[in-house]
Amino acid sequence: MVNLSIEVIGGKVVFQGGDVISGNVIVDCKQPVDFKKLEITYKGSAKTMWSEGSGDNRTTYVGKEPIFNQTDTLVKSTGQKISPGRNLYPFQFQLPLQLPSSFESPVELGYIRYRLQARLQQTLKSKRSQLMFTVLEEVDLNKFPLAGEPAISQSSKTLCCWCCTSGLIELEVRANKTGFVPGEFVTVSASIKNGSSSKLRNCKLSIVQLITLSSGYKSKLIRINLTKGAGVAKDCKKRSTITFDPQKIQLPAVVPSHERLCRIIDVDYCVELICHTPLFSEKIRTWALLEVGTIPLNQGSNDETQGEGSTNMPASDFSVPAPTYAAATAVTIPKSEENPEAVTFAPQYNYYDWSQTAFTYK
Repeated sequence: MVNLSIEVIGGKVVFQGGDVISGNVIVDCKQPVDFKKLEITYKGSAKTMWSEGSGDNRTTYVGKEPIFNQTDTLVKSTGQKISPGRNLYPFQFQLPLQLPSSFESPVELGYIRYRLQARLQQTLKSKRSQLMFTVLEEVDLNKFPLAGEPAISQSSKTLCCWCCTSGLIELEVRANKTGFVPGEFVTVSASIKNGSSSKLRNCKLSIVQLITLSSGYKSKLIRINLTKGAGVAKDCKKRSTITFDPQKIQLPAVVPSHERLCRIIDVDYCVELICHTPLFSEKIRTWALLEVGTIPLNQGSNDETQGEGSTNMPASDFSVPAPTYAAATAVTIPKSEENPEAVTFAPQYNYYDWSQTAFTYK
C-alpha cells in the first residue's frame, strides 16, 4: 500500500502572483516500492462551458485559457526503490507575477483554478495526488477615485399592452458608496414612482454578482443573488410612490471585481432594484455597479449618511477589522482525466468581519 500526498510549508492555501510555493511530496509506504519517477505539476487554467437550445438545436460552447503548466521531476529511479516509511521530496515553484484570482462559478459553468498534482509513475500503474490552492489578486479600493462616492442608478419605463400605453414607472436605487470589501456592510435604499395603471408586485432590493462567461465568440451572463433573504419585498400600488428605507446587507466572501487577467471570465457586482409587472410576468429593474476589492478605503464611514453630507471621517476615527480568509461557496469537482479524484473545493478570499461588536457601524 502506497500513500501519496502533497503538503505546503506552513499549511498556506492563499497566494498572490509572484509568491513562492514550497513544500513536499510525501510517499508513505510499508514495503519498498519500485518506481520509474516522481514528478509534480504546477497548473493554472480557466474554462467555461454551457449549452443553449434543446434537441437537435442544442449547442455547447466551451472556452479554455491556459495560465501556466510546468512539470518538475523530483526523483528518477536508477534501479533503487523507495524505502519503507515516510519519504519527503521537496519542491519549490514561483508563481507568475500576473495571475487572475481563483474563481468557481456557483452554477459550475466556469472556473479559474490552480492546483499542484503529484504523480508516482510505477511499472504498470501510476499513483496520483492533487492539492488545490487559491490565488488572490490584490485590488486596492484606494486606487479607484470613485470608490467613496455613492452608487446611484435611475431608470424609467412605460408599460405597453397591445395598443394601450400605461403611465411612466420610475425607479431609483442607491448604495452609500461604490467600493466595498467582503464582510463590509452595504447600505442600500430605493424609491419607486409608479405612474402606471398597474400594480407592481414583489419589489425587492438585492446585491447581485454578475458573471460573464465567454467561449471566444459567444458570451453568457449569469446573475447570482448574494442577498440570501435579506430585505423585505414590497408591492407598489398603481399611481403611487413607495420608498425603501436604508438597509444594511453584509457582503459575503466573494472574488474581487473584474477578472482583469482572464479573457473568458469576468465578474461584476451591483445593487439592484427589481419589480414584477402583471404584463406577461415582465420584470423591470435598475442597478448601480459596485466595486469589490481586497483592501478597504483608508477613510470613510459606512453609515447611511455617507455620500450625503458626511462622506468621510479622518482615518484615525475609522477602525477597520483585521482581514482573515473566508471560504466562498464550495463546489464538488468530479473525478476525471484531469482530476485524479473527486474533491470539494472552496476558494478563500479576504474577509473583514465588521459584524464583530468592536467594528459594528452605528
